This record gives sequence, C-alpha cells and structure tokens, in this order.
Amino acid sequence: MRKRLIILTLLALWLPSASWAADLSLSLERDAVALGEGVQLTVRLEGGRPGREPQIAGLENFRVSRAGRSSTTQIVGGRMSSATELYYYLEPFKPGRYLIGPARLGNLVSNTASLSVGGVAPYQPARSAEPLSLAAALSKSVCYEGERLEYVLTLATRLRVDGLSVELPPQLDLRQEGEPRQYERGDQTFFELRYSFKPSRPGRYRIPPATLGLRAFVQTDPFFAAARPVSLKSQGLELIVRPLPSPPADFAGLVGSYQVNASLVPARLKVGEAATYKLVLSGAGALPELKPAAVAGLKFYPDKPVDQDGRKTLSFAVVAERPGVYTISCAPQTFFDPSSGTYRRLSPQPLQLSVLGAGGLTAPQLPAPAQAAKRPAPSTPEGEDILPIHIYARPPLDSQPPLYVLLGAWTVYLLLRFLKGFRFRPAVAARPLKILKRALAANPSQAAALEALQAYCKAVLGLVPAGGAELAAELARRGVSAELVGALSGLLDSLCQAVYTGQGAAAVDPALAGLIVRLDKELACKG
Repeated sequence: MRKRLIILTLLALWLPSASWAADLSLSLERDAVALGEGVQLTVRLEGGRPGREPQIAGLENFRVSRAGRSSTTQIVGGRMSSATELYYYLEPFKPGRYLIGPARLGNLVSNTASLSVGGVAPYQPARSAEPLSLAAALSKSVCYEGERLEYVLTLATRLRVDGLSVELPPQLDLRQEGEPRQYERGDQTFFELRYSFKPSRPGRYRIPPATLGLRAFVQTDPFFAAARPVSLKSQGLELIVRPLPSPPADFAGLVGSYQVNASLVPARLKVGEAATYKLVLSGAGALPELKPAAVAGLKFYPDKPVDQDGRKTLSFAVVAERPGVYTISCAPQTFFDPSSGTYRRLSPQPLQLSVLGAGGLTAPQLPAPAQAAKRPAPSTPEGEDILPIHIYARPPLDSQPPLYVLLGAWTVYLLLRFLKGFRFRPAVAARPLKILKRALAANPSQAAALEALQAYCKAVLGLVPAGGAELAAELARRGVSAELVGALSGLLDSLCQAVYTGQGAAAVDPALAGLIVRLDKELACKG
C-alpha cells in the first residue's frame, strides 16, 4: 500500500509539468547528392505517436522507400517527453534543385528542406573495394533438341544488397525453378537463381548476357550506409543443340533419362475392398505422367501426384467389383535417353491382384444408440418376452389376496392391448433408415456417409455395393425408378472417389438423406 501511494504521488508531481504539445519536423541527412545516390529523409513527431503515415509534398521526382522507425520516451527534471521518427530513403530520377516538404499529419504541418541533385554519380561498382559480380551457366553446353536444361545465374557480393530485378535473355523460354538460394562462402554472399528450358530446334546458339538490377548499401561513415542502384551483366554463353535420331512410330517427344517402380498393397483382398497401386518415377528431365491401363472388374481412383526430391509419386486406389485374378500394368511410353543416345521404353513391371468373393465380407456396422439396444429384436414374437413373467414370476393364487390377483390380471391386459398396436406394423426397413439418418447427423463427412450407405444396403438389399454400377443393377432388378437409380449410383461413385483419394473428410451432399428416404418408400411399395 505504501508503494502505491509513493507511485501516485510521483505521477501527480510529474503530470502537471509534462509537455503534451505535439510538434512535427522534417530533415534530410544531406542537402546535396549526385544522380544515382540516395539520401535519408527523417520525419519527427514530438509529444505523440503517429496513427498513420504522414503526407509529404515534393517527392514526385524521387523513388521513395520506407527505411524504418524509432520511438523514445524520456523523463528529465520531472518532465516527460516522447518522440517518434519515421525514416524514408529517397532516390532522385533526374538532376535539379528540389524543395522537400512540408509533411502533414492531421492538423500538424512540418517545415521544408531543400535538396540539390547533381548530374554525375561518383559510385563505380567495378571498384575492387566493393565487389559485385554476376555469372551465368548452363547445365550442358551440348544437348539434344527437347532435352531439359538448367540456366543458372549467380550473384556474388561482399555488400548488403536488396531489390533484385532480373532481365533474362529473351531468346530462351525460361521458367524459374523454386525460390532463389542464398549461401555464404568466406566473406562473400551468393544468390543463386535457377531456370529451366527446352531447346526446340537443332543448331548453334549464342545466348546473350542477363542483366541484374539491385541496390547496394555502401558505408559512407562509421554509422550509416547509403543504398545506391547498381546494374550488372553476366557473360554470354554458347549452346550446341543436336537433332534427335530417326524416332519410332510411337515416340511422342519425351526426352530424358527415367526409371519407374511399381507397388501394390495389398495384393490379395475381397470384393468391395481397396488396394493402393503406386508408381514412383525418377530421372533427369520433365517427369512424365503414367496411369494404369483399364481393367474390367477394377476401378482406379487417382490421388494427387507428389513431387519431392526429383521424384514423382503417382498413387491410385484400386477397388475390386468382382472376384478374379487381375494383372495391373501401364501402357509403355517411348522416350529418348540423351545419356545413351538411344530410344527406350518406360514401363513398370506388371503386378497381380487376387480378389476373393464377398462371402466373408462384413459391412461396416454403425453403432446403435444405447436405448435401442434395450428394445426387443424385431424378429421376436410378440408377447413371448413377457410370457415368463406371468409363468415364473407370479406367486401361487392361493397365497395372494384377491385384490392382488385382480391388479395383476388388469396389468397383463393393459400390456397386451399396448403391444397389439405394433402387431401389423411393417418394420423391415425402418430401423436401417433411422440408423443411417443418425449416422449422417452425427458425422456428415463423405467417409462416414459411405459407411452408412453401405451398411444400409447390407441391411435392406443384402449386399455391400463396391461401386455405382453394382448398386444400379440391384436397384433396377427390384424395380426402382430409373431417375432414382441414376442419382444414387452417381452419388455412391462420388463418395468412393472422395474416400479413395483422401478427400473423405469433406461434407457429404445433403441430398443423400432425401434420396434414401425415397428409396425406402419405393422398396416398401414394391415389397
């Protein structure tokens, strides 16, 4: 408590003497620069903090970039003061004498400052004390037409630089590969930019230099470094492009060195289950796209390709629609291998998939609510579950008063009348439909919807459909309308596609519940 009183007393002494009058001022670090040099502009606000950027007049002939800010608070002789400084870097576009300012911030107006810009910049980047160099290189100086090459630009510097802008040789259709790479070696910093291209015609080519623009920060005194624009050029390059030998008839222009490996897990499954067929491609060049050949009785669902560390992985979910032994392979692709100078075929080894019948296959079971588990099964004959109560739990008549006998008979009568109302109600499809609705309400994802739909089909139709075609055939056999058959089979195919390609967490189409209600009604009418 004593410490709080002391703090409040000190604040009471300081506040009356604190100066809250705000003041805005503007200053330049120098009043004269040469064209190509830059100068720092400082806007200082005393007695407050700027909530927005100030408006500064006279900057039409300058390139302006933010250079930071600083804030200070001082208490000297019982007086508290605060100040905020905003820094800007100005680069003139042409020589002349300019008036900078005033700066405006709300109702505050600053002073002005004059700046003289000369016509010759004293900075020469070729000086050995401030080394900057740009080098260009090709991954190959001799190649074949259609072969993928790399064009690499490397900037070496001992200065701090920023604002890099590249002008590439226009003759090459260059595409940047990844982000620029930065690394240190000795007292130099290197920036590496990689591009790829494919020469389309044979011949001997002269590649002109690339141009790199940047800002280099040069130390002008022990405390400050001035940023100055620099333009660098790389050396020119020469490229020899050889023509391809006479190609075979099925050659589609694929040039590079490639390898491919295939895997299938598991190799043995049941109808309706899924396996994963994976292709891993590696090599030098633009990696091609491969896909398995169509196989009757199997469905292939492609996943998103994964490119990592010079390898491309293609994954497919394989769903079996009927039993059998199947061979999975890819159509071969012919490519030209520059390392050997010959044409080769790219094709993975064929793999076999054994599919068993669905006799041992169990449909996914949806968890029934706890209260539903206490109900008697629909197949239990009415009255049978309460019959033992009257036979074994009832005491002998001669040992009970007549009133108890009458109450017991009346209770049995009421129970039989209550159960009589359920005697002729059809309950064949009501339970599976209710379970499906509860499952969709609890988890509306596509993966959960597929399990719920297959469980419903197992209970009502007696099969677990592996795809839309199998479901459509069964519904058509039962006389379901063609429009409803098409909608349900298409929806089942879309659910399989989502689940087998890793998109099962997405929300299911809300129309599913309505379609199943319609199906339930049609099957009840047909049955």
